[in-house]
Amino acid sequence: MDDQELKDGIRNGSRLALDEIYVRFFYRTSAWIKQNRGTEEDAKDVFQEALVTIFQQLRKPEFEIQHRFGTYLYTIVRNIWLKRLRDDRVLAKANDDGLEFLQEDEAPNPTALEQQEYLYRKMFLKLGEQCQQILHRFLAGESIRQITEVLQLSSENYTKKRKFQCKTQLIKLIQEDPMYKAIEA
Repeated sequence: MDDQELKDGIRNGSRLALDEIYVRFFYRTSAWIKQNRGTEEDAKDVFQEALVTIFQQLRKPEFEIQHRFGTYLYTIVRNIWLKRLRDDRVLAKANDDGLEFLQEDEAPNPTALEQQEYLYRKMFLKLGEQCQQILHRFLAGESIRQITEVLQLSSENYTKKRKFQCKTQLIKLIQEDPMYKAIEA
């Protein structure tokens, strides 16, 4: 199934589409969550919550996913999991005497690298479609000439100018976000 068939399948409640989504995307999601202090059960819960979120969004007639389905799904999964990690300010751990509570400063937090990646992705999604395509293709190693041709832009000079503008806009969005200041501190 291609991305559109998956989206249509979710809209229509197709069991076949859901099975395809689990087969294609769950393993990677599960592996990432387990690498980031989660369990298989956490992965199942987060994956299910992400699918419910996508289902609710796709039910809105005006809503359309602007990215590849897998990328969109992973972004939602990542956001849900990172939020859960941040919200776990007081964690309980078992010991011989019962429960001992860890204080907020002892609770595990996402690493600075994970926070930076999350912030980058969050701000990247705020860029316009053309900026996202230009930056994505450039970071994937496509030449300015290839990007100009594929996106049918007016000239290579225009593409270079847009790439610079998009990159500048992304940096500005990142630096203005309160999370950036917290990461840099």
